Amino acid sequence: MGVLNELKERGVEDILIACVDGLKSFPSAINSVFSNAQVQVCVVHQIRNSLKYVAIKDVKRFLTDLKQIYQASSKEVAEHYLLELEEKWGGGSIQWLPNLGKIIGNICLVILSIQILSEG
Repeated sequence: MGVLNELKERGVEDILIACVDGLKSFPSAINSVFSNAQVQVCVVHQIRNSLKYVAIKDVKRFLTDLKQIYQASSKEVAEHYLLELEEKWGGGSIQWLPNLGKIIGNICLVILSIQILSEG
């Protein structure tokens, strides 16, 4: 939390998005200093951690399907690919699929934020 307070003291007024690696107490520490910050777990970390639920022989095919979601041109297209992914892979032992909606929301938030900043 010292680093966050130091950022505030140096003049950082707010953080739009904070991407963390999964440390349990870090999101609450960020929000205690920057209350409006959207905190999300790094998508790369989420994807890497999720692969432990996919059989080794299926990893490449699964990642190809997953890539369609995070490279989608809009939230609607991403949701379409999510439904396809759930239909194809949801019957197996992939226990993290409910988190994909949150992952997509996080990706869309980042894309929207970049679009807003580039217009300003």
